[in-house]
Amino acid sequence: METNFTPPYKMIVGLDTLWVHVKYPDNELYHCWYEKVENQPRHILQKGIPVDGFVVRLGGPAYDLSIWQGDARVLLSRFRQGDRPSGCGMGILVQLGPKFINEYQNDIQLGVLSLLRDIGLTGLYPMTVSRVDLRVDLLGFPVMRVSPNMLANQWVGRAKLRRTYSEGPIITGYEIGVNQSVVFLRIYDKVLKATEDGSLRYWYSVWGEKPSVVTRFEWQVRSKKAGLPINITNFQFFNSHSLAELGKYLLGWGRLVAANPPESVKYRRSLHPLWVGLHQAIDDYSQLPLHKLKRTPPSPNDAPNILKRLVEGHLSTGMAYTGLTLEEYVKTLDRDRMNERAAYKAQLLKNGGIRKK
Repeated sequence: METNFTPPYKMIVGLDTLWVHVKYPDNELYHCWYEKVENQPRHILQKGIPVDGFVVRLGGPAYDLSIWQGDARVLLSRFRQGDRPSGCGMGILVQLGPKFINEYQNDIQLGVLSLLRDIGLTGLYPMTVSRVDLRVDLLGFPVMRVSPNMLANQWVGRAKLRRTYSEGPIITGYEIGVNQSVVFLRIYDKVLKATEDGSLRYWYSVWGEKPSVVTRFEWQVRSKKAGLPINITNFQFFNSHSLAELGKYLLGWGRLVAANPPESVKYRRSLHPLWVGLHQAIDDYSQLPLHKLKRTPPSPNDAPNILKRLVEGHLSTGMAYTGLTLEEYVKTLDRDRMNERAAYKAQLLKNGGIRKK
């Protein structure tokens, strides 16, 4: 969908990338595909091997194999649900690129189920949306219209400008937030990027014209970690309306405000016309009333598991640096100090977090 704002730049909203986790407890599918390529050298498998209408490649750091069809890939783990080591993938992870999403835009669930069926998965398993990349493309709008000074003095949000990209004196993009955080915003020259990766012809077909410059606002959202509602995290209910509601939430997560009056409190200023236009683009994309999304913070009941994973991470780091086993490393810890600190923190919890003399 598209809309205009003054000055009249066309805005096109869409889903750029979607990551879906399939709670598949076994590893039979992995072995089925691994047997087809197990005799191939690793460097050949890294580049990709055509097999049964797909391309099989190595999977990456968390998964062992990836099965590609166009710009969609299915990542498989060699581990079953109960024997997965720390840091390894669990179940099946499906990454959908913009071409696959565009092909199945009217029924993305059907597209994913068909893809999984074609690679040999039988049966139905719970699916959750682990990551969503939402894009808004501004045709004819140069990145430099959003200056570093604007992002420093007129940006109100939960994250700050972290990086600026440029080619000589020309700014080509920005990053707001951190890549591995719950929400990460990139603002960049999409024509330049598409020229570099060879996808410009495809994007011309999406935009319906051949603009010389396009600025993309691209939000990367780890939906499960963000505590977003079920219509976004449960793949069964995910649709274009879910995406629009997510878009409205993201425009509130961080926003560009008017420059004047400069002496006023920044977060009370009215929205910059650019941000007003982005809101209108999301409204036009949905064509239905949008409800305000609210993030759900982690439950207090989740605290023990969160702390357990935190401790496991620190212990494994210490073991890696020292070369000791878990039993050996634990013996090096100051148990008396740990017991003392534990008693102190237990008293804090009992007092509701209040330090009492």
